[in-house]
Amino acid sequence: MMWHEGVLSLTPLYNKKSVIIHGLVSSSLFIGYYLIINRVRKTINVLTLESIDNLAELEQQKKRLQLETYQHQKTHAQLYKLRTQDPLTQIYNQVYFQELLSHEIDRNRRYGSDFSLLIIELDNLIKINDMYGNEFSDFAIKKLSSLIETQLRKSDLLARYSGQSFAIIAPNTDIEASKQFADRLCRAIELTNISYEGVPLEITLSIGLGAPAVVDELTNKNLTQATEHALSIAIAQGGNQAVNE
Repeated sequence: MMWHEGVLSLTPLYNKKSVIIHGLVSSSLFIGYYLIINRVRKTINVLTLESIDNLAELEQQKKRLQLETYQHQKTHAQLYKLRTQDPLTQIYNQVYFQELLSHEIDRNRRYGSDFSLLIIELDNLIKINDMYGNEFSDFAIKKLSSLIETQLRKSDLLARYSGQSFAIIAPNTDIEASKQFADRLCRAIELTNISYEGVPLEITLSIGLGAPAVVDELTNKNLTQATEHALSIAIAQGGNQAVNE
């Protein structure tokens, strides 16, 4: 801008070269900004898509881990069941009974806690099997296990001891109290009407009882042998009774 012959002249502002340069600079800046903004947007979009993919992958990994954990827990439960439970009655099996008895003996040694062992045999299971077959004898075993369970405390442990016998570990129970329980159990089973497919089954029990006090050295073998001896006396005396060593 300048004065020329008393008139304000704007000619310099319209210098073509300056206008072109200014336009080119402006265009360059605009294009540069556009490219930068566009690149930033693309980068953001890429990162967003990657984040979505990563989240989806993480979710898939989480689901796979949950499935593997569930399958592992299910397998563990199945193996535990096979290792500890009798397949017919679903109570503890004879092998796991020995572990439970060892644990109770350890408690007795550490803390002096008393307990009793009961071994129970069905007096006439062989007769039922001979007369009616395995299906009836299996029913009698299953029925008896469920009836015994209804008589137990939560702390008592019931196991299948052999083909026709059961064992009960009664923690914190002396042999006198266990004898009273065993007598009640014999009477309860004797008075229970049990039948299968319309055939009445006469089921009575013989029970032998043992406790730490009846053996010189407290071991699984010594205690079970003493309790089995008491059971043999109950059977020899006609059954349907409980005898303590």
